[in-house]
Amino acid sequence: MKKRDESPTASRWVLTMAAAAAIVSLLCLAAILVSYAASGPAWAALYWIGLYGLPLAFGLMVLGLILNLRARRRS
Repeated sequence: MKKRDESPTASRWVLTMAAAAAIVSLLCLAAILVSYAASGPAWAALYWIGLYGLPLAFGLMVLGLILNLRARRRS
């Protein structure tokens, strides 16, 4: 079995960014819910991040999967 190199690859960076985007997006959605529960207005940036963050994270995860598959086929 071949030892995996320790340097971060492009797919690992993409998947890390996808996880970060998903977490930030979910936190923004939770902040919107808390804002509504407190009868206060939510910032427009929270709506924007909540609306586009999860699809961006999904797209980055698909890109990471494709990059990982390409690297495995080459080795």
